Amino acid sequence: MRDSGRARASTTTQSRLTAEAADELLGDRSRVSQKRAATTLGQTHDARNAGPLAQALAENEDPTVRLSAVKALGKLRSAAAVGPLSDALLGDPDSDVREATVRALEKTWSATAVSPLVQALQQDGSALVRDAAAKALGKTWDESAVDPLVQALTSDPNPRVRESAARALGVIGDSRAASAIARALSDAHPWVREQATTVLAVLGRR
Repeated sequence: MRDSGRARASTTTQSRLTAEAADELLGDRSRVSQKRAATTLGQTHDARNAGPLAQALAENEDPTVRLSAVKALGKLRSAAAVGPLSDALLGDPDSDVREATVRALEKTWSATAVSPLVQALQQDGSALVRDAAAKALGKTWDESAVDPLVQALTSDPNPRVRESAARALGVIGDSRAASAIARALSDAHPWVREQATTVLAVLGRR
């Protein structure tokens, strides 16, 4: 009885602290307080806290607070975070926020994250975001990512993105990419050529 009472008290305290953090995040507080509140909500690993974090991500004008909200949503590792993270990836004006959003989406392990990652790879103006998206798509092992990654390997203007696309194709291991990777052996940049050589060797062993 004593242990069950302690458990109830602990749960009540946690619920109160979570509610206070949500109020602090969405209230008219300082940037430091809002960032701290977002971190607190992420550390709960409770998908029910996706709501206030998503609201802050969509509405807060401070990119550093939005960045904290993104990182917290990633820590939830929940499908409930995919929607707000996808919206931020495709619409947030700050490239640091979008890049962090890619990593947060990766942590959800959700198949629905593939589509926004593909869009970011194809359309984002930041090479850092496209590079992160290519790496994340490789970790999904999703065959629907093969064609967009091939496109990035053959046409992205940034060599780091092309290199990451080649690596991601090697992780996925789909033979449809072999011809594109072979053409990448003649890429203008040594990073890409080296990665293409490695990936072709991997595909040849499968």
